[in-house]
Amino acid sequence: MPVPPRPPFSALPLDPNGPAGNAWGLYDGDDDALGALNMLTPEVVSAAAASQIRSGLRVSLDWPLNKPYFPSFGRNAFQHKIESRLRTTAETEDQRSQWDGFRHYGYQKAKVFYNNKTQEEVESSDVLGIDAWVAHGGIVGRGVLLDYAGYAERHGITLDHFSPSGIPVEHLKEVVREQGVTFEPGDIVLIRVGFTVAYDTLTREEQMELPFREVPAFMGLSPTKGVPIGEMFDLEALRTQCVVHNRWTFFYASMPPRVPGSVASPPNAIAVF
Repeated sequence: MPVPPRPPFSALPLDPNGPAGNAWGLYDGDDDALGALNMLTPEVVSAAAASQIRSGLRVSLDWPLNKPYFPSFGRNAFQHKIESRLRTTAETEDQRSQWDGFRHYGYQKAKVFYNNKTQEEVESSDVLGIDAWVAHGGIVGRGVLLDYAGYAERHGITLDHFSPSGIPVEHLKEVVREQGVTFEPGDIVLIRVGFTVAYDTLTREEQMELPFREVPAFMGLSPTKGVPIGEMFDLEALRTQCVVHNRWTFFYASMPPRVPGSVASPPNAIAVF
């Protein structure tokens, strides 16, 4: 099915029963579980591979699963245990989220999730699970890195990664302009804010104290509706290779585990130049 043209923001909301700015119903009516991932058509992915894969160099984008060592919001710390079972070896891991699915956090004012799905629908079925993304072929296409940390350093802007501060959209527009980025339909945008580096500069004691702050939030963007959100990627090696290759675009591939009804998932993400 062809992807419908994206309406201007002034035409939103599409669903009058949903929150401001929603585009619910644009892609596949009430049954849609992909949101903007509908834009990753075979043609878009093929064009991305043809234009972006040149040297074949690959870069992992996953932050180690044991970081942060002391998670916030009551999440469990990473566990890695090897057990011997009848002369076999198995590994068990308690993993934290990297991709946040559409079941992860609803629109609180109306108490609904993406595409107007209710709490009851989410709890009683696999609707909006990340496995729908996997069945669609994963999150694969042309990636674009916006180096906000580099921009802030050049312009003398101090970033507080451990406070609930927002990134001004005007700053991101300046990053796009300075990097000379031109976007294409279906682009997967990654924003380097320098969080992983900032976290590694903390002492063990400071890392332990992070979850117990009065407001245990971090710097980031405002919430979006209909766009999958990833967090805690390690983008330092990616930034280095973007500089080496003299371009801020690459082929991006992420294939989360196929767990029916999954709320969140590790990304298993790589960039290919």
